[in-house]
Order: sequence, then C-alpha cells, then structure tokens
Amino acid sequence: MRSGSPLVGKESLRVCKKLNRDRVEAKRYMGTFHWLTGKKRDALKWWRLSIETGEAFNMKPELSRTYLEIGKRLSETNSPYRELNRISAVEYLNKARTMFEEMDLQWDLEQLENLIAGHH
Repeated sequence: MRSGSPLVGKESLRVCKKLNRDRVEAKRYMGTFHWLTGKKRDALKWWRLSIETGEAFNMKPELSRTYLEIGKRLSETNSPYRELNRISAVEYLNKARTMFEEMDLQWDLEQLENLIAGHH
C-alpha cells in the first residue's frame, strides 16, 4: 500500500484515536495508583492530565470515567481534598452521571448508583 493512499490515512486516524483513549485511561489509572499509595497531590496532577487529554480529544467515555473516579476518591471520608480544578466531588459525580446518561452507558451508571448507595 502506498503511503499516500486513503487507507493508510484512515488507519493512522484509527490508531491515534486508540492511543488517545489509552492515554486518558493511563493517566486516570496513574492518578488512582498515586491516591491509593498515599500520594494524593500526585494523584490530582494525573487526574488533571487525564481530564485535559480527554477534553482535548473529545474522548467522552474515558473522560466520564475519570470524572467518576475523581468524584469517588474526593468524597472519601479521609480525603484531604474536596475539590479539583475548583469542582467538588459531588459535581464530578454529577458530570459523570450526565455523560453516562447521554451515552447510554448502563454499566457505568450502575457503578455510579452502587457507589452513591454505598455498595462499592
């Protein structure tokens, strides 16, 4: 296949989208790892990067899951932080819910409902 063919371009776009999604997820997971290992400030940095990447590339499912993770962690009783980017834990959970509903992500909605109900 020639490098200038439309198929190569489409394949490149497909790969780039996958990599962007993976970057949003990887940054979210790095945030969660740091949170769970006691490095809360580093966690906030990683989650901020996950949000920025998700917004920049319009990666809505991954972005909504980052919002859920942030809301979950910031709402923990022992959390030293209650906000990220001047947005509260409850607001992140509401953002996640709205996006899950818009995208009809039922499994994610169930996870959110279980979290709110205290069945994590």
